[in-house]
Amino acid sequence: MTRNFTKNFSWIFFLFFLIFTLGNNTSLFAQNQNCNQPINLFTSNISNFSVELNWDQDPSVEKYRIRYKKIAATSWNYQHNISNLNNYSLTGLSSDTIYIWQLKAHCDLANTNNSTWSVMDTFITTNYTVDCNGDPNGTAFIDSCGNCVGGNTGNVACIPFSPNVVVTLSNTDCDSL
Repeated sequence: MTRNFTKNFSWIFFLFFLIFTLGNNTSLFAQNQNCNQPINLFTSNISNFSVELNWDQDPSVEKYRIRYKKIAATSWNYQHNISNLNNYSLTGLSSDTIYIWQLKAHCDLANTNNSTWSVMDTFITTNYTVDCNGDPNGTAFIDSCGNCVGGNTGNVACIPFSPNVVVTLSNTDCDSL
């Protein structure tokens, strides 16, 4: 019994000594959480299939992580290792759909000093008619030759040419008396 008490006391004394010897340096025990949560989230350039996500840039951030989903979805989609910018173009979305998104900051390359997820922001993709060039609300059209022209195509409409040749045959005998 005395031996176990001495053994336990030794460990307690060692931990006590270690904690007080280190002083205010607690980095061995807990990671300092000084990575600020991203703020002022907003969206711009919303279209049928894409959106630009924006936020206030923080110079202490190494990279960001974005998560987004359709409002009724149960699982998130992620975009990782977003460079220290203040916006990101998100593509491959569905038209006429409500999405929610959040942003997390990573303040070191080892991903040990991270912020919490930002507040949620929402956006609704548009539902514009898509022209033959794939542009939402575009002005391209199919010309009479079957080509996609106008709008952002850089192509001009063809001039249809279909000559009409009429051949009339007669049942009158030639060179007959």
